[in-house]
Amino acid sequence: MARRRRTLASAVLTPARMLALTVGPLPTGGAALDPDEVLEALWWKHRDRLLADATPRTLPWGWWQFEGPPELRAGRPRLVDVDDAAALEAERRRADELATARAAWLANAGRAA
Repeated sequence: MARRRRTLASAVLTPARMLALTVGPLPTGGAALDPDEVLEALWWKHRDRLLADATPRTLPWGWWQFEGPPELRAGRPRLVDVDDAAALEAERRRADELATARAAWLANAGRAA
């Protein structure tokens, strides 16, 4: 357990990890190999820096993944075989539903502020 905490505490915000926390980790390679615990530790450590240029409409992936409402969390991006029409359509539907839910949440959050 102490080793794990040391690993999380010593994690460095590399350009690949910054990109992962901004737009989401690529499905393969780079920060995709980092466990969510590492990305979450980096999110909380560098949160202010990552949110500096964000607006409510452009919140980074790390905010949605680690701070946002649980029902609006997308998880890691997935690779879908473009030849698998059913899987591709299901992924598009999931993305559209998530975008609609997030837009509604942002509209309500804006009225409450």
